[in-house]
Amino acid sequence: MYTIVAHVRANKDCPYSDYLAELKRSGAKKDEAKILHAVERLRNRGVQELAQIALAKKMNDVWELRPKPHRIFFFFDSGRQTYVLLHGYRKKSQKTPPGEVEMAERLRTEYYYHTR
Repeated sequence: MYTIVAHVRANKDCPYSDYLAELKRSGAKKDEAKILHAVERLRNRGVQELAQIALAKKMNDVWELRPKPHRIFFFFDSGRQTYVLLHGYRKKSQKTPPGEVEMAERLRTEYYYHTR
């Protein structure tokens, strides 16, 4: 079993939690449940096993958790042996928008800047 945390920014904003809250507010409880289930699978099995079944995909310095049609970006902090959830979005096209990957990488850099 792995430890999972959501990245909280210096201004106390948490993009991952904000995304889940927006889904809840919009009435998308099934979508929220799919995401939480995928996160629980990450906690129990780790990224390598999820990658084998295409539920996770490496995207540069971050990973993408893929509970259709949503995407949740995360990475593994090896120093703390923890998966860190960054942010999510609803996928609407075949390719991942470059801006989403860039945002995840900025959040990852920010996490390390504030935790070291």
